[in-house]
Amino acid sequence: MISVDGQLKRKQEQLEDLLRSMGRVAVAFSSGVDSTYLLYTAGRVLQENVVAFTAVAPIFPKRESEEAEEICRAWGIRQVMVPYRPLEQTAFRENPKDRCYHCKTALFQKVLSLGDPVRGGQAGHGHENAAGSDHVSLTVFFLLPRARPGS
Repeated sequence: MISVDGQLKRKQEQLEDLLRSMGRVAVAFSSGVDSTYLLYTAGRVLQENVVAFTAVAPIFPKRESEEAEEICRAWGIRQVMVPYRPLEQTAFRENPKDRCYHCKTALFQKVLSLGDPVRGGQAGHGHENAAGSDHVSLTVFFLLPRARPGS
């Protein structure tokens, strides 16, 4: 039987291998525990080939974006603040059970369409890999696009 420590080590190695296979990645970074862990790992594995994207919206506390800025500055990770308006999305306003899926999908699509700061922000050089964390299952998801949680 594999110990909990062994399982965690195996999962960490899988995450690092996946990040290495991507080469460069945009991390959706809120400064929450899950996204902080993902950003830390991506930064350690990919170094200058990671960029943090932080959504700035009226529905998010200002302290979250401030904390995100402090962390990125301390770790030397490039960060882009992304103006975001989830209330403009019908699916979000209707408040269904899967509203987080709709909100995250729209945000990731916006991130993927932006120029890549790792490559000078040139149009047409957006990140092909975006990563985020799912606080419900505590797993990392990579959106290009995947099934809805719970489906």
